[in-house]
Order: sequence, then structure tokens, then C-alpha cells
Amino acid sequence: MLYWLLFRPDAFERRLALLVACCGPLVEVLYIQLGGLHHYQLGWLGGVPLWIALWWVLAVLILRDI
Repeated sequence: MLYWLLFRPDAFERRLALLVACCGPLVEVLYIQLGGLHHYQLGWLGGVPLWIALWWVLAVLILRDI
């Protein structure tokens, strides 16, 4: 939310954020559920913590700005 207020993403960035919000955590869920690669103590979304799901979106938007 703070990112949105500070940087005012355009339409492309909003679509990118939505895509990453759906696909990023799904990749993490697949790593955890199918691959058994790691385990989070507080995994709420298919074994993924909420902060990781939110971090996917923020990280992609920050990396795009860099």
C-alpha cells in the first residue's frame, strides 16, 4: 500500500503486480507441497506465510524500478 502511495504505479505495473500476486505464491506452494523443499512454521497459504506472498509483489515492483 505504501508503495502505491509513493510511486503511483501505471496500468502495466498494476497488471504485473496482479499477475505476480497470483503466480508468485503459487510457485512457493508448489515448492513446498510438491517438492517438499522446505517448511514454514506459520505457513497459512498452502504452507506459505503471508509475508512471502506480499513480498513477491513488492520485490517485483522494486526490481522493475531498478
